[in-house]
Amino acid sequence: QSLVIRRSIKKLDPVRDDIKRLEHGEISKLPEDVPDEIQPIIQEFNHLLKLLSQRLDRSRNALGNLAHALKGPLSILTQYCDTSKKGMNSEQVNQAGVQIERIQQLMERELKRARLAGKEIPTQRFNPQQNLPDLLDVLEKIHSSKSLFIEYQVDDNVPTFGDLEDIYELLGNLLDNACKWAKSSVSCQISCHDDIQISIEDDGVGLTPQELSQLSQRGVRLDETIDGHGLGLSIAKDITKLYGGQLNFSRSQKLGGLKIDVLLPYNVPINSSDQ
Repeated sequence: QSLVIRRSIKKLDPVRDDIKRLEHGEISKLPEDVPDEIQPIIQEFNHLLKLLSQRLDRSRNALGNLAHALKGPLSILTQYCDTSKKGMNSEQVNQAGVQIERIQQLMERELKRARLAGKEIPTQRFNPQQNLPDLLDVLEKIHSSKSLFIEYQVDDNVPTFGDLEDIYELLGNLLDNACKWAKSSVSCQISCHDDIQISIEDDGVGLTPQELSQLSQRGVRLDETIDGHGLGLSIAKDITKLYGGQLNFSRSQKLGGLKIDVLLPYNVPINSSDQ
């Protein structure tokens, strides 16, 4: 009886391995070449995965269409305020401009928040060894006028993690913020021990102790706190929270500017056979 039970359970080993591959984003659905006893469960599971994927795609497409539709009216409002300055006093012009900019910031933040997939949905994963250099190339072109030196280091044991678009959004906002305020240098390091650890530093003016304290307070809206840093850091905070991680701010001992540390939980052991 013991031998029969062990042989029966042994047939489930490939299914367990496939579930790990699915979690890491290596496959988009579970293979259905499984024992007849569990095939209906696998088929139904794949059906649910397909529905989740389709819902996420529809949501992202709809949000993209909404953003495109809203940009037109906002652009017209901006032009209207520009052409109506002669009939408005300076205070009215300033107030109108502030409100239009606020609408744009709110729209951008909420649209980006709504597009986030999270770690539970089996989507394409972010590969730091491959995807980070591509992201840095784009940032170097965007900030080419500053001739920035952007150095990066990714430890060999860092696995793929997170939804590809989510992590692009997270790192893109943090690195763009660093490039915006840096004088000449930006540094990015990604390592993995029990968790994914990301450190981004710049050689800009950094933040005062009071501003750093404000950023660390719970419930503080970053886009309303620190002028010039707000929206990008606010989106990064939303993504970090979605993944159950931590976002910490400090003074960079290496470069002298702002240092941002991101900690993202990673529950699969690094020494597992599939890493």
